[in-house]
Amino acid sequence: MTELGVHSETGKLRKVIVHRPGLDLSRLTPSNREALLLDDVIWVKQARIEHNAFVDIMDYQGIEVFLAQELLEETISDPEARRWILERKLRPEIVGFGYFQDLMPAMMEMEAEKLSNHLIGGMNGAELPFKVSNSLSHLADPYRFILQPLPNQLFTRDSPAWIYGGVTLHPMRWPARRQETLNMAAIYKFHPMFRESDFEFSWGDDLDHDYGLASVEGRRVLAESGILSTTQAYL
Repeated sequence: MTELGVHSETGKLRKVIVHRPGLDLSRLTPSNREALLLDDVIWVKQARIEHNAFVDIMDYQGIEVFLAQELLEETISDPEARRWILERKLRPEIVGFGYFQDLMPAMMEMEAEKLSNHLIGGMNGAELPFKVSNSLSHLADPYRFILQPLPNQLFTRDSPAWIYGGVTLHPMRWPARRQETLNMAAIYKFHPMFRESDFEFSWGDDLDHDYGLASVEGRRVLAESGILSTTQAYL
């Protein structure tokens, strides 16, 4: 059993989760980048080059680097984990009443690599994994997102944070970012590296609970007298 935690702001970083730019950032356009909370579209090829260089530097320093999408792929290889995340991801208020019943069985059978790509990169009408019936054909716009892309998954520091021996999962303020926490929650709950480790969920692990205005984004999270303190909390 591995003990995990963060006990110092200035101590040596030993393990870190990062997200490599991919399909999620390639979905950005001048017309949707504002809704997805990005200032501009991204040159994805160059972003990947710079990201790989950053990972190489950390690796050279002896830091063990994990890629969020690879962890998610390994997580959803477990049918229990896959069902857990899809039951929360494919709700009718998220994907629409026209699709949610057909999406669940189709995505339960999807290859893990492809599914992890959609869970972060989104899915448009042209990528639906089933044939759309005639009664729903008017909804099947190939450019309309059924699952919204999550370009801000790049900022893996925001949706979870570690405080001593526990991890907090953050209800994000902006709707465009809330699904990021769901992806990270699945990893922390079901991936073997965490499932077999000794740590606690300090706050926010009930993804079915409505936290209302108590939204949090990580970035600078401190433990002050045992109380969660963050410069990015919205209460």
